[in-house]
Amino acid sequence: MRIFQKIIFAFFLLWPAFVLGSELPFTDVSLNDSYYADLKHMYDGGVIVDTADNLFRPNGLLPRDEFVGIVIWVSCHRCVQPTREDIFHFTLDPFVDIIKKNQYFYCISYGKEQGIVRGYVLDNTGNVQCQNKKNYQEVPFCPANNITRIEAAAVLLRQAGLWSEYQNDASYDKKIVLEDVDAYWYGYAQKAVEAKLITVGMGNKIAPNEYISRKEFVVMASKIFSMNMCNLKDDSDRSDFAALIKIFDKEKNQCKTTDSTTLFPNSEETVYDFGWYINGNPALPIQYVWEFTNMTTGEKKNATGNCINNFDLQSPGTWRIKLTMIDANNRTSTVYQQIFVKKPGSPAVGISKEALSLQIGLFPSDYLGKSKNHTRNDYIISPELLKVTADTLRGVVGIPMPFFSHPKWGDGNYSYYWDFSDGATAFEKNPVHIFMKEGIYPVSLTVRDTSWNIAYAELIVIIVPNLDRDNDGVLDYTSSKKVLDKCPLVVGPISNAWCPRVDEYNYNTSNSTLGNICLENKVRTWGMIEWSVQCTSCPCQYSSEFIAKVRGCDIIFPVIASPDKKTLYSRGSIFAVP
Repeated sequence: MRIFQKIIFAFFLLWPAFVLGSELPFTDVSLNDSYYADLKHMYDGGVIVDTADNLFRPNGLLPRDEFVGIVIWVSCHRCVQPTREDIFHFTLDPFVDIIKKNQYFYCISYGKEQGIVRGYVLDNTGNVQCQNKKNYQEVPFCPANNITRIEAAAVLLRQAGLWSEYQNDASYDKKIVLEDVDAYWYGYAQKAVEAKLITVGMGNKIAPNEYISRKEFVVMASKIFSMNMCNLKDDSDRSDFAALIKIFDKEKNQCKTTDSTTLFPNSEETVYDFGWYINGNPALPIQYVWEFTNMTTGEKKNATGNCINNFDLQSPGTWRIKLTMIDANNRTSTVYQQIFVKKPGSPAVGISKEALSLQIGLFPSDYLGKSKNHTRNDYIISPELLKVTADTLRGVVGIPMPFFSHPKWGDGNYSYYWDFSDGATAFEKNPVHIFMKEGIYPVSLTVRDTSWNIAYAELIVIIVPNLDRDNDGVLDYTSSKKVLDKCPLVVGPISNAWCPRVDEYNYNTSNSTLGNICLENKVRTWGMIEWSVQCTSCPCQYSSEFIAKVRGCDIIFPVIASPDKKTLYSRGSIFAVP
């Protein structure tokens, strides 16, 4: 098992660092080992993580792909879990033998683009053979090759900007004697010695072509890691208000927030309706800027407006949908979803393993209560559950928020990586997350299948403080239930869940003081008659006027009701209109 696991599992694997304090979890590493401090530095920085068997294997060798993954992470770029920009940017294979199935695909792609890593040059016959005996007629990366001492030093020096691939023996002075280094590598070797990445041994030799062990490499990489002083969390990508893209089938042509979003029933469909949902009180009017990019072909389409009706993507491929909303105060919110369109007549997606469609959102606010007899992943995404309610993108500090995802196509064997932008991640299809600080958070999901198809989606949520709005000593929300103080704006007794007592009116002609048969009929037949009141003085309790037509046999009573008017929390005296 590889020591340097996928960075995406660091959330689960880094916990011993907090438990063991200054100690490392590796049972084959001692405090007296010369490389202990460097290993601890890399471990505490999250670059090196624990393994299932708690072994570091200090004398083991390091394959090239894994080596590059660590080097790029040392440069403050978590390439094993690609960023949104990585996914959108690196769509082509960097080398003939590096495809998206390789977990270090984005690391190697990024390293090649930045000039940090390179492939093997073909020989005079136009061929090259990797250590695994595979032959290539195009430049390969040879991911399974072990790393030599000079190669490791050269890559780290390029990454740190301490030496360039384009420097040669004419651009530097030979200050030290290195007996076993040729002209091409001499500059790298001398700089590596100066930077204390390599130690000169007996006979002024460094054994440049010797495979290095993990313990030697961790000493090298730790020095470069210290030079970079990585800032692991960048808060510059925050949005200003909550937002979500909603994708509808073309029959849903009004982009209503109450409509159900698409389940992608037909992979050859190219026409969809694109809408949005927003929360956080942006200043009106809002500009809606849509960007549609075919990540397969590079084709781009643009649109503006709050509802893009019957929009035809036309060409097959993986389409990234980006929506940027700009309010009147120039505040913005940018969100993403993804659609895959199959070429008509091509084999069914799932057999050909082509690509993925993906959308994400939050379950309705009562989801947690409904799921008490189910696990979070038991739910089949149905049109009903894809409806977004008015409070969906607004959460409360300390209260669980249930997210959902709906991937489609690909080979069906999905893995999930959620990033909640508060330092927490999740690997479930439908995670429940608790935000512990108020703020506005971009929440993203990256989905992979075993064919290494990747889909990306992002929404924005706004988290507000947990308040005691009715000053009854009980917070409006609790983590054990969705709502504890059921009447946060009205004070009531603890015995009634802090809500006012409601004594329902039951008309009885035998003891009624009203004696109004019309009133009895109104209550039994139509229930409560609703209208509004208008304040005509300050304070309002001294004078108010009804904004409604009142007729004889109607009834009037002041009431505090739930927003949907289905629940009465308190009610005053009942008056019959003569």
